[in-house]
Amino acid sequence: MNESPEQVRRISFRDLLTIFFSKIHVFLGILITIIVVTMGVAFLTDPIYKVTGNILVKPLLEQGVKLMAPPSTQMSTQPVRIQDITSEVSILESPQLLSMVVKELDLTKEEKPKNFLSRAGLYLMRQAARLMVALGLSVQPSPEDQAVLALKKKLDILPIALSNVIEISLTGKSPERITKIVNTLMSNYVEYHVSLYRAKGARVFYAAQAQLFAQSLKKAEADLEAFKKEWAIIDI
Repeated sequence: MNESPEQVRRISFRDLLTIFFSKIHVFLGILITIIVVTMGVAFLTDPIYKVTGNILVKPLLEQGVKLMAPPSTQMSTQPVRIQDITSEVSILESPQLLSMVVKELDLTKEEKPKNFLSRAGLYLMRQAARLMVALGLSVQPSPEDQAVLALKKKLDILPIALSNVIEISLTGKSPERITKIVNTLMSNYVEYHVSLYRAKGARVFYAAQAQLFAQSLKKAEADLEAFKKEWAIIDI
């Protein structure tokens, strides 16, 4: 039985050009489709902007306070721990703080989209939410709660690795609006943080003072009993 040797045909550059030009209408169609879709999405949707802000978590300073003595001028510093940074992130994401931002900037009024696709998407989302409420599958929250939830979803609050810095990022369709939101959040965070730790420090301080007063009272009572025994004083 004779076997015919296989013939290997090499494709030349001319053959490649022939194939390309024979299918050039397909390539042009794909290219034009990509350009048209890209331009349509660009013109029919709103551009997305991003604003970023940073918060530096500083070490806590403790000042020793002694009863019936002037405050000590020596200050001790506690190093910033991972738990401290996590606590600050939780404060930034807390509903109480976000509610302050929503009330101050009146974020219950939603920003109206400018382009058709964005308006159509927002309309479909609203209709779907109403349908869920009508079917009893969801509960209609108040406008303020809706604004707080929407703000929390858009915010991206993350600690930067190997640092004491927390990064706050917010995306949106209006650069002025999202810049104002981030700045208001950071300013309200400072006030909220001070109020929280001031209350905590006051509780610790008064608890320490009460303990010192209790110890002083016990010592005074013991001294009084010793004085009575020494001088044979009888209570009447």
